[in-house]
Amino acid sequence: MAPVKICMIVFNEFRPDMRVYNEAVMLGRQDNFEVNIIALKKREEVPEEETMRGGVSVKRIAVTERELHLNFFSPLYHTKTMPLIYHRVREEHSDIYHCHDIYTLPLGVKLKHSEGARVVYDAHEPDYGTFMAAKPAFGLPPSVRRTAANIYERASAAKLDRMIVTTEFAKQAKLDLGYSVHIDVIPYRANPEFFKPELISEDLQEKYRGKRVIIFIGNIGETKGFFQMLEAFKTVRQEVKNAFLLIAGEVVSWLEHETKIKEMGLTDCVEVTGYMPYWDVAPYVNLAEVGLMLSSEDMPNYRLTLPNKIMDYMACGKPFIGSKLPQVQKIVEEEHCGILVDSMKPDQIASAMLELLNDRSKARKMGERGLKAVSGNYSWEAIEKRLIKIYKGLTNKD
Repeated sequence: MAPVKICMIVFNEFRPDMRVYNEAVMLGRQDNFEVNIIALKKREEVPEEETMRGGVSVKRIAVTERELHLNFFSPLYHTKTMPLIYHRVREEHSDIYHCHDIYTLPLGVKLKHSEGARVVYDAHEPDYGTFMAAKPAFGLPPSVRRTAANIYERASAAKLDRMIVTTEFAKQAKLDLGYSVHIDVIPYRANPEFFKPELISEDLQEKYRGKRVIIFIGNIGETKGFFQMLEAFKTVRQEVKNAFLLIAGEVVSWLEHETKIKEMGLTDCVEVTGYMPYWDVAPYVNLAEVGLMLSSEDMPNYRLTLPNKIMDYMACGKPFIGSKLPQVQKIVEEEHCGILVDSMKPDQIASAMLELLNDRSKARKMGERGLKAVSGNYSWEAIEKRLIKIYKGLTNKD
């Protein structure tokens, strides 16, 4: 029997996105599923085709810098870039198309209409109206962009087979807006192959020997608490002289943030690694004592999601300090694996840092409880079964 061909579509270079990658791995491990990812390519060093760890096959379409960063409301996006991707995607002759993000939603609608294909829409942002309202476009007021994005997503998703969101909060928000498509909740879970306590790098352990490492993983900017983190860490350094802040990822507007680090006299105890592949992150987490997640509580989209890094910290057995987002608060109250803070108050962040650095027993027990939760209530295996059930339902196969 021929395998069911699944084509996942992303509107970026796919370096990779952890959510997309994990879903591709989950599905690709099934004997009757064959998964390809279609992405874009702007930079010369990014290969046109590659097979990533886990057997994930990626094919990329060459685009210009301008095309890669077109606004969703741009006529050029809909009249040039989308047709280019559509014709390439059709060449896959897939049974199911999995469209990630609102930028690929027009493709899903067209594939459903013209090809009669089965299409899954994966909404990475719980509220694209708010997301689009923050992106200037042709002089359109934020309120117009917000309304237009919500109406478009609701009407387009209704034409497709399934819609996926990451939390029950996000699902309820969609239902409250009148979405009629069948909505499934597929939360992010740490891939146990790439996030576990046993992943240790002796070279990294030697490099940071003698340092009390506090880590933030992923990209960071103003809305994820960068400046508050620095203020808090400066206070911590006054008491814990060998404390070290490690940012395993990229910093938005780096020159501005680098200047801030220098002004605060933290150059010798703050390090930013820059981008690193998903599967290289865990050894950095495993040399740290505490993980950080300080996304702003004032951002509507953050309030409806659970940041991926929380699961990654827990999978490595590390306690975390998290902002008071509903999903994070739920985990902390149920599993007692972290400390909640107001992300805008450096004094609270500093107090939590010192609490975990000064009480190693408490920190260890929190980390152990988080690791246990990842093996139970928040396991990768449970989510894998849920995703596979969706796809088997679409293919009418047991």
